[in-house]
Amino acid sequence: GLNWKIWQHVAPMIVDGSLRTVMIECSTPNVDANQPLYGHLTPATLFQELLRLRDMVRSLNGSETLEGLEVLITHIKHENAMIPDPREVILGELTELKTLHNLEVNFTILLPGQTYTVS
Repeated sequence: GLNWKIWQHVAPMIVDGSLRTVMIECSTPNVDANQPLYGHLTPATLFQELLRLRDMVRSLNGSETLEGLEVLITHIKHENAMIPDPREVILGELTELKTLHNLEVNFTILLPGQTYTVS
């Protein structure tokens, strides 16, 4: 809920096509609702934010699509002892939610130490 001011700024840029990529953190796989997140996002809470953004885009252009929006996922907490790899778990959970909510975005998990170019 705290990102709504950012989404208000971002939504018009998505509508006019000047913004096609969003970078956002999603630090852990989905956890028990009682577990504190300290402001971090999980796939479930990230989807709440993306659905809010979709609603704002819809209010501006009458369409509910975020089709083609690239969502780059950062800040995944990775502990060596964690099996399976939390990046795979998070991507799987995001893919399930994407299908469930019919949200036409593309997710990429960013890897530490890699350089990425967006256009």
